[in-house]
Amino acid sequence: MNASANDLLTVRALRKTFDGFQAIRGVDFSIGHGRVHAVIGPNGAGKSTLFNLITGLDRPDEGEVTFLGSPCSHMSPASLCRRGMVRSFQKSNTFLGLSVFENIQAAIVSRSGEGWKIWPPLGRRFADEVQEIAEQVGIADKLDLLPEDLAYGYQRQLELAIALASRPRLLLLDEPTAGMSSTDTHRAVALLKRIVEDLNIVLLITEHDMGVVFSLAERIIVLAEGQIIADGNPEDIRANAEVKRVYLGKS
Repeated sequence: MNASANDLLTVRALRKTFDGFQAIRGVDFSIGHGRVHAVIGPNGAGKSTLFNLITGLDRPDEGEVTFLGSPCSHMSPASLCRRGMVRSFQKSNTFLGLSVFENIQAAIVSRSGEGWKIWPPLGRRFADEVQEIAEQVGIADKLDLLPEDLAYGYQRQLELAIALASRPRLLLLDEPTAGMSSTDTHRAVALLKRIVEDLNIVLLITEHDMGVVFSLAERIIVLAEGQIIADGNPEDIRANAEVKRVYLGKS
């Protein structure tokens, strides 16, 4: 793989083994341009492990991850977040018992380097930024509600708002439409397209819904048994015989 100094993210020769099982086996790729990239593959292909290695939740046995030109495999998720690499998980990561406003506010406070304090209360601090982010993701009319009182689709929009509060350069989304209705899925795809365009964010997703992948992604990386078996634009991936055999023919 030929890496460029302008690459946002570079993954070089990554390997990770768990109890003798090779979850990631020599993965190489870089992200230097394009807005939306997807990693797909069958269950057990290594997608979650790859995301964990990129975002600092796991350490590679071999290889290196570089972000914004600097090696980052040794960095914590919090440190990477402050540098502009932000991840949103498939499972909800909101603070139950805090309002939608307070959830977004807490993310802004974290980004600013301050600790979240119960006392003294923050009141309406960062209110303008909270309002702006809420408008960007379509939940400005729900700021006084609790996350647990939101419909599922709006809970996912809140999670996106929390991620955006960190001002990411690279945003990694793990199954962003998992569990959504068809209506919510279409709304989520439209929202992600708009966010990427308006905020100039690079998006890297894992997703099982191939309709979502082919609607969003400009580039698709296909994993199988911990290795990349294909890497290209949606048309190339659709036509790839090995991808059809290993994955698309079963999806």
